[in-house]
Amino acid sequence: MVRFEDIGDVSFMGDITLDGIKTTLIDEYKAAYKEITGETPIVPDEDKAAMYAEAQTLYQLMATIDDKAKQNLLKYARGKYLDNLALRYGLTRKKEEKAAVMIRFTLSAPRENVVAIPAGTRVTGAAGKIYFATDEYAEILPGEKSVDVKCVSTSGGSVVNNFAVGELNYLVDPIAYIAKVENIDVPIGGEDKEDDQTFAERVFAARNEYSTTGAEEAYKYYTKSYSTAIDDVVVRNPSHAEIYIYILMKDREQATAGFMEGLLDYITKPQIKAMTDHVTIYNVERVNYEIDVKYYIYDTDIAKVSEIQAAVNTAIEAYKAWQCEKIGRDINDQRLISLLNAVGASRVEINKPTMTVIPANKIAHCTDVNITYGGIIEE
Repeated sequence: MVRFEDIGDVSFMGDITLDGIKTTLIDEYKAAYKEITGETPIVPDEDKAAMYAEAQTLYQLMATIDDKAKQNLLKYARGKYLDNLALRYGLTRKKEEKAAVMIRFTLSAPRENVVAIPAGTRVTGAAGKIYFATDEYAEILPGEKSVDVKCVSTSGGSVVNNFAVGELNYLVDPIAYIAKVENIDVPIGGEDKEDDQTFAERVFAARNEYSTTGAEEAYKYYTKSYSTAIDDVVVRNPSHAEIYIYILMKDREQATAGFMEGLLDYITKPQIKAMTDHVTIYNVERVNYEIDVKYYIYDTDIAKVSEIQAAVNTAIEAYKAWQCEKIGRDINDQRLISLLNAVGASRVEINKPTMTVIPANKIAHCTDVNITYGGIIEE
């Protein structure tokens, strides 16, 4: 993804090229030689080789200076340069983030007394390498058989998300009468260290941080600040003091109850939420659609049939990614046609999807793809 596409590129080298430097060195050599001797020289190959080597060194030096100069601009800054640039806004790069998951603790049979589950009680999967711990005290009440408790991974990174429902089923810290533990949803929120692209976008959005009125852009900023797993945010104000926040996860999966609970706790902190606002967090709703296309290839491209067929499949995947890139993006069949034409599909018949308006709090979600190659046609 190109960072800040709407902002034009800059170069501190101007239009300088390697070939241009070579030509300049030779021209200056000839001019100096003629000035001294009065004769127009023929540049020996050994001198030309030396100047070409010098030109290469000069060009690399200029490219390095150009790159270092660009690191002062948010559009180009990366690594430690970006970290230092962000300090102007009081921001630091996010470290690895932990995941949250709901764990169900189940008794062998209901008890007459309360069964306590201490904060910090750990569970894990079969491999026993990643642990999740209860983040607060919980208990199973008399007569009840189970309780669901929010647990947080003890380590961070995207790897802690890799558990299916029911996989976290080992109780590390034994509790009397607990016969079974299992996760009732998938862990979510575990993220690797914040990458340059995401961090730069957050730095850019920092101008929306300060508000005393619960501004829309401020809620977007703080929602994204909660976790780099959140890719897009829409904020709605359906009635006075009611704030609806819709989130889109980077993996396009629905956020779990544990993640939503953690986000709500963060957003409703006194230093973030306006006093009179009532905030509700939602997953974006999906509007399902299917792709069913038939395409043909001109006979003039017969030598590239296999290449075009592969490109068509890639273009359709690109369309699916584009269609669900932003909340509220309308389903646009014309864009699909354009992408397929661009890779060599000469005639495209779209059975599905059709142009569909997507509400501002929903997202297009592809459920099935059917691609038919119709064969060669005359141009």
